[in-house]
Amino acid sequence: MAATQNARELLNRVIARLHPSPGEEAAADTLFATVKERLRLGDFGDLQLEPSNFVATGSYMRNTSISPLNDVDMFLVFKSKGGQLPDAKKVLLLLHKVVQQKFQGCSCRLQRRSVNLVLPLDEQKLSFDVVPAFFESSSGVYKIPNYSRDTESASWITSSPSDAVANLQSAREVRFPLE
Repeated sequence: MAATQNARELLNRVIARLHPSPGEEAAADTLFATVKERLRLGDFGDLQLEPSNFVATGSYMRNTSISPLNDVDMFLVFKSKGGQLPDAKKVLLLLHKVVQQKFQGCSCRLQRRSVNLVLPLDEQKLSFDVVPAFFESSSGVYKIPNYSRDTESASWITSSPSDAVANLQSAREVRFPLE
């Protein structure tokens, strides 16, 4: 029994070291708020886009990040104008332009489904993957871009972060049932 207790204590200490510190989490929360505020004020007028919401996704949202915390995924949700989605490539390129304007001097690069922004965080850097998205209330899913550098084209694909969390939880329960 004592060996089991010692093993649990050891495992809990290892897990505690893997989890980002309260300081890391607070700094990430502050930078997340900064990214939201600057992008909320961004000029997306070229496509008449208006930010309506920001949704944390990925391990940051699920509280499963490991230390050092170096990656935050977020959806920048735009209001849909007239039910038609704008050209996916144009939205991604415009987001890239706005991020460059709002975070001058920081590393910013276009990716397949997002714009990657790297910001300083104490002695390290924190990377934000900002994904432009449109929420479809009828289906409860998001439309996000899927850009191909090979063909220089993009289309909209479906994403559902909440479904991904539910699927992970179900898989965890099957693999590691509660005792």
